[in-house]
Amino acid sequence: LMIHPHVDVDSLQQRFLLVSFSMATVNHDSTRGQRPGTIRMRPHERILASYPNCHIRVLFLPTQRALESRGGTCTVSSQRLVFTSNQASEELDTLSVPLEKMSVGKYVLPIFCAPYWQATMTHFTDGTRDHGQVIVRFPSGGGMSFQQTIRKAQEQWDVERHHEDILRTYQ
Repeated sequence: LMIHPHVDVDSLQQRFLLVSFSMATVNHDSTRGQRPGTIRMRPHERILASYPNCHIRVLFLPTQRALESRGGTCTVSSQRLVFTSNQASEELDTLSVPLEKMSVGKYVLPIFCAPYWQATMTHFTDGTRDHGQVIVRFPSGGGMSFQQTIRKAQEQWDVERHHEDILRTYQ
């Protein structure tokens, strides 16, 4: 990476963090925490619940490209949905999707396979805004609790964002 001598590196890092905070990221170093199984927290973010032993599939539209992981932990925070794989060798190691970039989602109880939660997400590919799907399977249970937690988190995020819009700080 070449940086011009007159470029403010701190400013570049802040812009990068803002971009990565505002869109879905896949297999990004800034998602994992210092210890295995932990995530790197954002300012003012709090963990609401974690769901181990989840399987996740992300389908990027319109390319139909799919990434999967057969085991990991889904964490719902006050700002995003985060998935960390149990094995770093998986094609989907980490996923971070801001709550505002996902639809409300639905919880499905199929007859012949594990229950799953599915939502549409917005992501950017080559500067173009596209949509995709996130599917989280719960072979060990916990899907209904996940649905309730993520729905409450999205509702609370909407309320907090509304208050921020109304109460802008004056300088």
